[in-house]
Amino acid sequence: MIRYFILLISFFFVKDSFSQKEDHIWLYNFSNTFFAEPGDVWGCSVIDFNTLPPSVYEDTEMTLSMKETFAVICDDNGNLNYYSNGQVIRDSLHLSISNGDTINYGPRWEVFIRRDGQDFETTGFAGVQEIGFIPQPETDTLLVLYQNTNEFFEVGDAFNYHLMQAKIADVNGVPTVVSKDEVLNDQIRVKGNLTACKHANGRDWWILQFTRDTVYTYAITPSGVALNHIQRLPFSLIHPFTGQSKFSPKGDRFAIHGVTEFNSDTGKGLMISDFDRSTGDLINPQLDILPSYDNLLSNGVEFSPSGELLYISTQTTIRQYDLLDNDVFSSMQIVAVNDSVQNCSIDVGSAVAFIGQMQLAPDNQIYISLTAQCNDVHIIRHPDVRGVGCEVEQNAIVLPTFVFGTIPNTNTYRLGPLDGSPADTLDINNLPVSRFWYEQDSSDFLSVQLWDVSYFRPEQWQWSFGDGKTSTERHPLHSYESNGVYEVCLTVSNENSNDTSCETLFLGTSDTEDIESDISLSVFPNPTEGLTRFLLSGYLPQDGVLTLYDLQGRVVHTQQMRTGATVVDLSGLDIGTYVYELRDGNAVIGSGKVVRI
Repeated sequence: MIRYFILLISFFFVKDSFSQKEDHIWLYNFSNTFFAEPGDVWGCSVIDFNTLPPSVYEDTEMTLSMKETFAVICDDNGNLNYYSNGQVIRDSLHLSISNGDTINYGPRWEVFIRRDGQDFETTGFAGVQEIGFIPQPETDTLLVLYQNTNEFFEVGDAFNYHLMQAKIADVNGVPTVVSKDEVLNDQIRVKGNLTACKHANGRDWWILQFTRDTVYTYAITPSGVALNHIQRLPFSLIHPFTGQSKFSPKGDRFAIHGVTEFNSDTGKGLMISDFDRSTGDLINPQLDILPSYDNLLSNGVEFSPSGELLYISTQTTIRQYDLLDNDVFSSMQIVAVNDSVQNCSIDVGSAVAFIGQMQLAPDNQIYISLTAQCNDVHIIRHPDVRGVGCEVEQNAIVLPTFVFGTIPNTNTYRLGPLDGSPADTLDINNLPVSRFWYEQDSSDFLSVQLWDVSYFRPEQWQWSFGDGKTSTERHPLHSYESNGVYEVCLTVSNENSNDTSCETLFLGTSDTEDIESDISLSVFPNPTEGLTRFLLSGYLPQDGVLTLYDLQGRVVHTQQMRTGATVVDLSGLDIGTYVYELRDGNAVIGSGKVVRI
């Protein structure tokens, strides 16, 4: 079986710049452009974290299909740069880069395509973390890393994966794949794991690759990718250990969760370890062998923003581990159980969408893919809270189009140097960056919860709420005395510097002249067979009422609405087109049309 894994970097990164928004555009697409028509559920959905809460919309220009294998990278300002499904590399214009239309070509490549006469399109490889993007420090050269084997069909321990390298360079202003297939290691036994952690020097990167009992630690420096050292594990990982691996947001821990055999008492494993960002070593790794009766190939794993909690997914549960507990594995508790009947917002026939891969997002929430053809995304709303208070919201986002087990594979961005460590020798400082978002209380429109998502080691928080009051809490809950327009600012600081960001809150204003034009009200999916979500951003209503009218002007549905996402069930309405209007008192906040199909 040929396995391909890729690591790509973008040459638009500035020398010595810190990573900030390289993971801010998430693409989802499980399409068939041979048969898709406008309005179909086939196509590309986007979750855009450049706004918080994130915007969700459809991109009709993007046609590249993907399954579990997918990665995307933005520039430092959050603008889309490149993405790939393991077979093709495309740019921000959704065009294949030069010599990037057949990456990792071989027997497996031909299997993952669809044909329509003489035409074909790639479907994307089906494998977890088989692609990842990493900026090479202080260079505009693009490195491509991937794995393969010599034959397509092989069984058990009879084969190794080859870690390969290619290079992409700027040729006359055009990003071009200029070399391929340099073998770096032909002894890899554990698939995937192409995720990276920032070195303690704040510039370089670490990547771990595994045999059953050996760790190959690679460093990416200005000189390129090179094997730094080899470490022996005190146990053997089960093979092939198909699943996810992650570094914690602080880079001080590492975990891998995978399955090798279904319906077995010992079919999967969970390894948890401390990680030394200075040396690249796993410290005190521990392995727990688990039953696999409730597992598929897309086993997820992710750390909470603080790194104190770890989550894993089985096909029907989400499980939480307390990493501060003396017996981490015994601390496990189930925090969510999948509803295998109502687990998809659209009719997908007999397909059951189980819980899949996980990814910590820039808003410090954990997003969870589903392992079948579906258009839903689950979210862990408060992943630093122990127990069910972490609030797993299933079907939290309904994407406009289908997903098939996809979630972008990203690295530990927004991580600077480890101050005071032996590797902190490059005179790079953690300069904190301020960022926050807010939610409106569902029962009290004057109460606003503010969430800090700043990065680069903020140590102090200073909030100004625009009404003369302040706070030094990290995540304050603030109650205003009356409606109005307020400028909320957050200043974060450490011993190196400080940074301030501000947002204007339009809180229950009743005069339409007070409302700015950048307030957004959107609905997706649209058309819908029943459930849909209205997303309001930039405005916090005092008494928001969403009203739907038929084309004769008759009211067919009314519902209270707050800022953020509001679920609306149209399944009781006749098939047809309806006009919606959101009012807050005398002010019309937004309007449009929604189609029930």
